[in-house]
Amino acid sequence: MKRAILVALTPLVLVLGACSLIPRPGVWHPIGAVPGTAGVWALVPLSGGRVLALGAPGGNAMFDPGRMQWSRVASMPPGLVEASATRLPDGRVFVVGAGEASFYLPAQDRWQATTPPPTIRQRQAAALLGDGRVLLVGGVIEGAATATTEIFDPARASWRRAAPLALPRIAPTATPLPDGRVLLTGGYGDESEIFATQFGFNQARPYPPELYDPVRDRWTTVPFAPQVANPATISLPDGTVMATAGFDGRIPSHVTQVFDWRTGLWTVKAQNPGGGGPAVILGDGRIALLGGSNAYDPGQDRWEALTPASIPVDQAIELPAGRALAVASQPFTGGTAATPSLIFDPAGYPALPGSSGPLASLPLFRTLAAISVALALLTGARLFWTRWRS
Repeated sequence: MKRAILVALTPLVLVLGACSLIPRPGVWHPIGAVPGTAGVWALVPLSGGRVLALGAPGGNAMFDPGRMQWSRVASMPPGLVEASATRLPDGRVFVVGAGEASFYLPAQDRWQATTPPPTIRQRQAAALLGDGRVLLVGGVIEGAATATTEIFDPARASWRRAAPLALPRIAPTATPLPDGRVLLTGGYGDESEIFATQFGFNQARPYPPELYDPVRDRWTTVPFAPQVANPATISLPDGTVMATAGFDGRIPSHVTQVFDWRTGLWTVKAQNPGGGGPAVILGDGRIALLGGSNAYDPGQDRWEALTPASIPVDQAIELPAGRALAVASQPFTGGTAATPSLIFDPAGYPALPGSSGPLASLPLFRTLAAISVALALLTGARLFWTRWRS
């Protein structure tokens, strides 16, 4: 009897066990150009899974994943240059830059001016605090990198200064943590450093991460395990923060590390064999770097190749059903052409260089699994019939 059961289950176990060997590269679906803009600098999540695309010159659009289509929306005020965008708990989108500030009201499709900030700041980071206020960090003031920070209260439409950073930095990344603090990573010391780093003319300077406590109004430094410059950063479902890729001097970094807000420590993970780019969390739990065409599986602590996009991905955001929306970078559009956009579906199994073998085909895998289940059921029925007759 034991032998019969083993024979019945063996085909099913073999096929299901092979599932871990099957590549999951995903598929890309083109959805047309983002209307009304020659470049998108921010994708903001709205209610119902919709996405607001803020672009230049002032053109904005909204993507509806239910209809799989873009539509134009009210243009942003022209004074909001090199700004930041933050979705508020009440559904409004707060946009601030170059000394101006406005709310976008999605339900009414209109912009509403609010109290301008006390400083004319550009290329700053912004983070939503736990009480609904918005923290602005760093950026450029009067042509130089700044360490100053400010907090905006949407309920009172008022501003106040906050504690400065340890180091001035341009275009850092601010990530809210579950306990209300904010983790700041990356950034540049000046505009020339941005250009030199991107084109490999100079070594990228690693800025140590800093942690902001809004209760104490205080910043503290929490250095990376190995120091890297400008990694891709994303908040994981458990509140930890993953930082990967970036630069190690003039060369791309392959370091992956995770910050645990409970301990204040960074832990090194499996090395990233690919590049960086915008990071999103897929429906299967993997963290995808769509610009680098790779994904990290936190359960297995390993990286997997993804199907490369047909465009250089500059912005990406999660969509319902575990998919992601991606748009091209501004250099790709040349500042004049329409901005192409794509949907990434991690459930697809297209042909991919390096993923040879019959199990690289999802339809074939499903067929083999169905055959295995059928064999198991037939063997079990035969065993039952034999025992019943005896």
